[in-house]
Amino acid sequence: MIKRNLPKKIKILSIIMTLLITTFLLIYLSSSLFANQAAEFYKASNVRFYHENEKFYLKLDTPVEVLCAVNFARSKENYNNVTAMDMVAPVVNHLVELDFEPEQKYKVLLTAFTEDHEIYRSQEYILNTNLSDNENYLIAAKKGKARKINLETSALDFNKNPEITNLTGSGVKIKFSSNEPTLSSTAIGSTNNFGRIARAPGSNPSENHQVTILGLQSESKYFTETITIDKAGKLIRSKIMTFRTPQIEAENVRENQALLEKGAEITAVSSNFGNDISGSFGALNTIDGDPGTEWSSQGEGDEAWIEIKLKEKMKINGFGFWSRTMGDTGEIRVLKVLTGDGENLGTFTIPDAEKLYNFSFPSTTAEKLRFEVVESTGGNTGARTIRIYGEN
Repeated sequence: MIKRNLPKKIKILSIIMTLLITTFLLIYLSSSLFANQAAEFYKASNVRFYHENEKFYLKLDTPVEVLCAVNFARSKENYNNVTAMDMVAPVVNHLVELDFEPEQKYKVLLTAFTEDHEIYRSQEYILNTNLSDNENYLIAAKKGKARKINLETSALDFNKNPEITNLTGSGVKIKFSSNEPTLSSTAIGSTNNFGRIARAPGSNPSENHQVTILGLQSESKYFTETITIDKAGKLIRSKIMTFRTPQIEAENVRENQALLEKGAEITAVSSNFGNDISGSFGALNTIDGDPGTEWSSQGEGDEAWIEIKLKEKMKINGFGFWSRTMGDTGEIRVLKVLTGDGENLGTFTIPDAEKLYNFSFPSTTAEKLRFEVVESTGGNTGARTIRIYGEN
């Protein structure tokens, strides 16, 4: 009896062993692939820590646009700080001020969030802030390996789960709160692969968050989720929610001539954050017809200005302006508008950065308009959208 069943038992054991080995290999290959993705991302990035004008900085250039959080601590302490660049949208050129002291050793971890909401955690950087060594290269050592983080959903660390508010035909606000101060990344897209990310303004962690996302299509279904990161580097992922944008109500439409597709161009600008007119925060974003993109100056505050040239000289009688904002900074309050010939068309007050505001002036003929900031909340002032109304 025993001899008759032995081959059968061996066969079952063989199948079990094959399944176990296959599972192990799949897990190993999967983890290796994830590690390779993160390693390739950081290999293609330029990471530099340096000291300049009494301050310490991280300069990070990435191969694709990401949001990036920076955790740091003294080298012998647990991670106890998190910060980021004060931008609400992903970029490839990151500049983060770090609250370091001279003559110390620190450890730093970078966490990058991609537009499809993958998470890439860097290896650990050990920094020496002894400025007598080399203030342009503070990295003393590197530990561990970069890795991609697979994160399950959890609501435990949300004091208030993300909720959809202020839903319109072209935008939405997402509000949530965490049990302790965090930074966040909110993803949105027409599928659960997302494709866009944004976060609340500010570089310091907060318990209360409000993320504004614009440039959505009316009468469309969207998926969204939020990931938070705390001072210790702990990550929490919300469940995926869906919502549908309503129909945009009909309005009296004035013909906008300041569009790239109509031949308009940016002939001059005070500056672009990232130094690229067509970059993530370049001036071309003001005339691309998409309020989900924006132009940001390089910290010019009241000194920022932008000049738009239309396809040809035409009669114009007004403009539309939607200021960008970083919450406490970056918002334009008062504008002066001039033609290319120097004619002053007036000074105009922008109530807030919540929407596009339209203004009129006596009909005139012009090919260029120059918008100069008169009053602002300082910092990286700029605009989401600029329109010029007229007939060619």
